Amino acid sequence: MKAATILLIILLVMATGCIRGTEEPQVVYIEPCNILTPGSEIKIAGQVINKDMLVRPLADLFLDDIISESRKDSWNTYQLNCWWGVRPGEVLDRYYCVGTYAIPEVDDNGKIVRYVQKSFKVGLSVEKRTGDTWIDVDGKIHSGETYLQLKIESVEQKCKVAQ
Repeated sequence: MKAATILLIILLVMATGCIRGTEEPQVVYIEPCNILTPGSEIKIAGQVINKDMLVRPLADLFLDDIISESRKDSWNTYQLNCWWGVRPGEVLDRYYCVGTYAIPEVDDNGKIVRYVQKSFKVGLSVEKRTGDTWIDVDGKIHSGETYLQLKIESVEQKCKVAQ
């Protein structure tokens, strides 16, 4: 009986150790976390806005380069979702987008040290305009057409070491 009790105690201690060993890895946040600058502006041709129209223009405003050929892996991690303000704390007539991407962090020699997962939420004011001449991100010239002028009014951003 005494041996069975000792065996039971040993099994319980081992099982507890195994359960504790499955803890989630600790999240390491990085500061400062700079992704987008408030006040930056985007022009979109037309009178309707959706997330597909913002994927490239918003990425052009990132402080990180995820568009160039050498950053193709970062571009492939870029995700974006957008909606009109409807949630508590949001402005009703503002267009919101949340997104993420991963970017390598390099040392002074250009060697990749680790990857950083960057996530953001932007609030964009939207104003319909007509009559100006401007060039979009694809190099197309627009003149006299109706377009949407978007301005980054709010930014929330988080950076963490990618797991």
